[in-house]
Amino acid sequence: MADHITRFVLLCENFRLRSGKDEWASERFGRPEARVEMYKGILLLFIKKEEDEMTENARRWRVAEALRSMED
Repeated sequence: MADHITRFVLLCENFRLRSGKDEWASERFGRPEARVEMYKGILLLFIKKEEDEMTENARRWRVAEALRSMED
């Protein structure tokens, strides 16, 4: 999870640097509430991705366990 948060922070910083001062100060991103909503949305996507990966890994583990039990 820490890896996803690190990537999230870097993504936000990269966006801020690439967008330029004018766009970052614009009505769209200039308001703190707008930035918080954007960051929140990106973070929720990272969390969803992590949950999906954990679910897929658990499924693979269950399949492997089932195959092992069938071999015994």
